[in-house]
Amino acid sequence: MIMATKTLTVLGDEKAGKKTLIGSLIYKCGLELTQLEALEREGVSQLNEIVPFYEKSSRVLSFYAPSGRIVVEIIESKEPDLAFWVLDAAASMNWRSSAEELRSLLSSGTLQPRERLLILVNKIDGRDLVGWSEHTFTEVVRTFSAANLKTDRAYILPISSLKGDNILGPLEGYSWMNDQSASHPSSSVHVSERSLMDLLR
Repeated sequence: MIMATKTLTVLGDEKAGKKTLIGSLIYKCGLELTQLEALEREGVSQLNEIVPFYEKSSRVLSFYAPSGRIVVEIIESKEPDLAFWVLDAAASMNWRSSAEELRSLLSSGTLQPRERLLILVNKIDGRDLVGWSEHTFTEVVRTFSAANLKTDRAYILPISSLKGDNILGPLEGYSWMNDQSASHPSSSVHVSERSLMDLLR
């Protein structure tokens, strides 16, 4: 059986962890033995070093999801199958401008994902926050809802790209996540109770 190949555009805020996220997905879901050996030979030991290594060696950035192979485009693509918008949970001063920039890309037609847009609230377990902060996530949802993104394909969820939490499997031990969808019934984005990989089915 031939697996489908989908395109993914990764956008978002500076220093929000985009390369760490893609490196994590490649490392966990895309490496073949020869590629792993190449990383080891080059001394690549950090997740955020994988993308630069792939780009330097002209390798295709890709990983495997339940729906098939995902080919990653770090630069903007107008009509990818999927799009990630990554923001830093600890950088609250940037949330509003981040939401407005995303709204502008969508309303102008510059970004038109065919299937889903995933707004990823990264670093929500960061050192400047206390654990997985329900309050922080709620405020991010409110900010992006207020931006009126005008799409029914947007989902928002918290992740930790460095630790891999809520990426391959659901987040455990934080019961407030199960209540988030009900808490934001009028949101213009869908608050996901599912993990990132589950949304890529």
